[in-house]
Amino acid sequence: MPQQIVLHVDADAFFCQVEVLRDPSLVGKPLAILQQYDVISVDHQARRLGVQKHMVPAQARAILERNGGRLVHVFLEGGNRVSYRPYREASGALMRLLRRFVNAAVVEKASIDEAYVLCQAPAGMPAGGGGGGGGRGAGEEGEEAEAWDLSPGIRLGSAIRDASRAELGLVLSVGVATNKLLAKLASRAAKPDGLFALETAAAVRRLLQQTSVASLPGLGGQVAGALEKAGLKVATDLARCR
Repeated sequence: MPQQIVLHVDADAFFCQVEVLRDPSLVGKPLAILQQYDVISVDHQARRLGVQKHMVPAQARAILERNGGRLVHVFLEGGNRVSYRPYREASGALMRLLRRFVNAAVVEKASIDEAYVLCQAPAGMPAGGGGGGGGRGAGEEGEEAEAWDLSPGIRLGSAIRDASRAELGLVLSVGVATNKLLAKLASRAAKPDGLFALETAAAVRRLLQQTSVASLPGLGGQVAGALEKAGLKVATDLARCR
């Protein structure tokens, strides 16, 4: 069966972007989004100032206002009821755009602001690349030699990013790899507003060495705490448990 290339497409600070589209006066300002008493989205300008998700809203507001930014509440329907309608509409437009580029069967919506896209790899691409390369003890030189042709995914990711910006006003970050987990980690590395492809086993290893166990999907909270107590702090440490 042919190897597949996986793209993880993620809208940067999605709720912030939608609010900027709704209110152009917010363009260029550090921005965070509040839902009731929880900061749920922080753009990259605000993040650089020290604003974080779930921080005390008064602290976030003080930091933002000192720097010409804004803390904006999510959309309220009828004046006082939280409504995700504008965010769902923007999400729907993004998913329709993705399906325009590829068959709908190979677009998997992961959340309101992210999706996986499968892209057919060139014939002859080595099977099983990427996922295993990060965990083996091969030297850096050997890992650099182990490479995969991800060029179809890179071209597709670039086209998707350009179309989203031009047609929807949404900035996307895209990760390209040989499986879903690595594609998601690659899109994180691409932020903000970038594309990152894991084209060699050495690149996979370097990224996993920089990825904390707590940031791996499904390994947060108590599980991550237990692993860290056992000395497993970054993703490459987990390979020792195989």
